[in-house]
Amino acid sequence: MLTVTACGNNGAEKSPSQPGAAENVTLTMEYNWSTPNVDNQLYKERIQKFMEQNPNIKIEAQDIPSAQYRTKLRTEAAGNSMPDMFILYPGIDMDPFIDAGVLMPIDEIMDTWKNILPRRHWPDIT
Repeated sequence: MLTVTACGNNGAEKSPSQPGAAENVTLTMEYNWSTPNVDNQLYKERIQKFMEQNPNIKIEAQDIPSAQYRTKLRTEAAGNSMPDMFILYPGIDMDPFIDAGVLMPIDEIMDTWKNILPRRHWPDIT
């Protein structure tokens, strides 16, 4: 599951090339896809494709070895220096981050993804 943090990023800046042009945005992302395998390569390729399709959005990705990943995220949460996006499994892994208030609630925008995400990934929000 991709998670978005509440702290945001001050990396947005207006493109000087055209008045009213889309803002250039830089987002930080951390993941633990360091093991060389087909799935991890596919995820990384999707990030690259996204940036190609959205040239005003740059994703600064940091690949952290799995053995260090959870510790790094907990340390960043304690220091209020979370990346804009990171990978985390829902449930017990996510609960401490929810309790700490370092995640951005996305309940209000979930309808945006109803036609994109398969139903098995769609949480029941009440």
